[in-house]
Amino acid sequence: MPEWWRDWADEVSRRDITAEDARLLRSASVSVRIPPWFSGGNPAGLGSLAEWRVERSGDGWCAQSVESVQGRPPTHLQVTRLCGSGNLTVANFSALTSLASFDSYMTVDIWERVVQEYGRLSDRFPNRAEAMLEGAKALLAAAPTAGDLPGVAYEVMHALVRPALPDSGMFFIRVGEGFSRRMTVARSLLRDLVVPAQDTQGRTFASSHHLLADMLLGLTPFVECLLTSLSPWVWGLSVGRAGAVLIITFGKPVLGRSRIAGDILDMSARSASVRGTVSWEPEAEQADYEHSIRWWLARIDLLFSHLTEPANCAIAGLYDPRIAHERAITAVQIFKSCHMIATTRDQHTRQLLLFNVLDQLPGLDPRAKWEVTTSVTKARQRLAEIEERMPADVARVLLPRARVAVEALEHLADGFFAPEIVQDDAILLPDKWGGQVATPLSKAASEWLRVMRNSAHGFEQKVADRQRVLLAAHDASVPPELPDVAWLHLLHLLCYPEKVAAQGRARRAK
Repeated sequence: MPEWWRDWADEVSRRDITAEDARLLRSASVSVRIPPWFSGGNPAGLGSLAEWRVERSGDGWCAQSVESVQGRPPTHLQVTRLCGSGNLTVANFSALTSLASFDSYMTVDIWERVVQEYGRLSDRFPNRAEAMLEGAKALLAAAPTAGDLPGVAYEVMHALVRPALPDSGMFFIRVGEGFSRRMTVARSLLRDLVVPAQDTQGRTFASSHHLLADMLLGLTPFVECLLTSLSPWVWGLSVGRAGAVLIITFGKPVLGRSRIAGDILDMSARSASVRGTVSWEPEAEQADYEHSIRWWLARIDLLFSHLTEPANCAIAGLYDPRIAHERAITAVQIFKSCHMIATTRDQHTRQLLLFNVLDQLPGLDPRAKWEVTTSVTKARQRLAEIEERMPADVARVLLPRARVAVEALEHLADGFFAPEIVQDDAILLPDKWGGQVATPLSKAASEWLRVMRNSAHGFEQKVADRQRVLLAAHDASVPPELPDVAWLHLLHLLCYPEKVAAQGRARRAK
């Protein structure tokens, strides 16, 4: 057995990536237009920047990701467990000094102010977990150098473990530079393709920079989606540093929202009852949280490998950076919406975020049409497919909300009344020929949800008779857990990240 295969097998075992996952990464190289000015006049430098294999092809260049060459899994996100409550010493955090090469990114010195604010919080709210965690996040983010981080991390964890969260721990996620550089490369190649070449106040390569900032520092929506997977309980918080993410885990779920409003503005919101009176409680064990971190980040790594594979962002065999750019934005928006669904109390907002996700999913997986993502039958099928691929210990942390969301989708049809047109499990609706057709209630519920989605844009255009009957025949009662249907589909995408490659295959087939 070749040496690289043994190393790859060990990595697969550690990262919850199967041989089939890795095989599906294999892809052919495609042509890439590389401007002569790229990488300081060295177009071949694109390879080391993006971790692609770049080779001459006639008068041009061709490229593919290094992991697709032999179907080897990506290793952009590497997880290290730094400490638990039982082994708390400064030496546990020595790995953090490896971030020294990023010290120059700490351009604003706010350390003294953060320390003062942390002291005020500690004095005002002694032994309050919320105050300690807010201060901990600020201290870890503001530590001036990587050399300071071990000591700061030790003090932070020592303060948490003693009075507030005795089972807490810390994980260090090192983010490989290739993870963010692939997005930077796509933006850079837009310069000649879409944007005029002249520099504009030093922002030549700033296309959608702030939309993608989370991929460059902190991975906030990707990691916080995981840590709020049991919402309204929270089992950890993340802190972004240049080149890394730190995760503080609590060792148990902590109720993340008070049962009463936190302030008067919160009282003004239209609250979702599920956030305060949720009907299930987490059953995860302490070890499940570490397994979930490792599984989740391995799947994020796989997903972005597929998203940034040149062949999956090509038209007629030519890499198109616009496609790579647009798909990255879509992915970030989906994660952000799912994160906000988990953390927002207001039910109307959560429902609008669900509609956003349902509209965006086809941009990554062309088969995720509305009729699929809102179908009860398909939802049950997707849940079963997730359970098949997701380890049982990880499922205890990630799947409760998805299971409840499927039940909510099933109950959406309960809102149909009007016995004159509702018969058994069907409802009579107008067809396009002016007649009536018996439509299963589950399908009618999917259509009704689409009408509600359309209502967010107003009804200025002509409303079909079928839509008007749907509006009139449903009482508009929406189970408060329904927005977590977005979470179900996000989990399915992580379990089957190769689905995003179908967009590239579809374009190549045209």
